[in-house]
Amino acid sequence: MSFLSTNWLRKVAVVPAVVGAMLLTACAGGSLGASNGGDGGSVKIGLSLPKSGSYAVLGQDLEHGFKLYLEQHDNKLGGKEVDLVETDEGNGPQTGIPATERLVIQDQVSAVVGLVNSATASGVANTFNQNKVPLIVANAGSNQLVDTPSDYIWRTSFTNSGVDAPMGPEVKEQLGDGSVYLLGSDYSAGKEHVAGFRRTF
Repeated sequence: MSFLSTNWLRKVAVVPAVVGAMLLTACAGGSLGASNGGDGGSVKIGLSLPKSGSYAVLGQDLEHGFKLYLEQHDNKLGGKEVDLVETDEGNGPQTGIPATERLVIQDQVSAVVGLVNSATASGVANTFNQNKVPLIVANAGSNQLVDTPSDYIWRTSFTNSGVDAPMGPEVKEQLGDGSVYLLGSDYSAGKEHVAGFRRTF
């Protein structure tokens, strides 16, 4: 339990630092200019995390970590005052995709951080690429984000299949010619976790 807690705290702490470093330095001349919501002294950042549904606790942890960083850095990223626009990603793509796309299209944020659900992350990728708006994925492990590289989408967490793939050879070695039964959740992340193990086993 302490191992998980330590890793989780480390991950929560790195998200805002990556946002500051990648979005406000590497992309400062492009998407983060005044034409996309910034006025030179401030930058509009979207935060899309589940505030309701089964992932709400995870969303709350990520939200607290992000806001703690802002609080400790005078509400600034890369020297710019942050105007934070929040939305509820909800329980899955049916709520997460429209809520997150609204940040880009309606609220015209300069960048977005967040996303817990893998199907939501996959579903919004084209919107961020087409509008050339940076997205930092804080949790969602969708394999598609690796399979389809983007100049505008980064992830600070993991890939779903990458979590389970290392176990395949080890289990195979222990079992020899034995068989295994694989059980996973019936949605994109669960299927990708199972596929990662199956591929290496």
